[in-house]
Amino acid sequence: MRRAMLIAGAMMLGGVTLAQIASRWEYTEQHDPLRNQTADVFVLKGTFAASPRSGAVDPSLVIACMDGKVHRNFFDFGTAIRYEGGPGTGTWAHTYLKANIDGKKTSINANHVSDDGHTAFFTRGELKNILKAHRVVVGARELLGGGEFISEFDISDPSQIFDKCAKDSAIR
Repeated sequence: MRRAMLIAGAMMLGGVTLAQIASRWEYTEQHDPLRNQTADVFVLKGTFAASPRSGAVDPSLVIACMDGKVHRNFFDFGTAIRYEGGPGTGTWAHTYLKANIDGKKTSINANHVSDDGHTAFFTRGELKNILKAHRVVVGARELLGGGEFISEFDISDPSQIFDKCAKDSAIR
């Protein structure tokens, strides 16, 4: 009975599967009263194909636009990743994340990692390739003895992002 209800619900949605609904961009407008700035923030939830040992919540891809341009973009893995450089080394924290974009092996240069190690920032050039894709798989090594974990993202239509970041030609 429950299965029949799910199938009927999917049919009423005009052929859109439940997985496609779950992978849509979530939009919020965030205001920073200290700096008197407003950002348009888009979040795409992913899943773990191979979970980190820490038991982190699902990963997400976050893009924030401000004044018509991409202000920041990053993966939030919910667990600390292993990276090179950082405080006390005289270099910026960075790492190369193993990636598979629409079936092609590549890497994503995370040119900055947050202080807690959960968030990996990357360039707008990398973002452009991600937004053109349908499926992005990202692997990283967990900090403190963890193994490799694998995140998967089904990239949905980025037209809302292009509208809010319309002045940013680097992502088109």
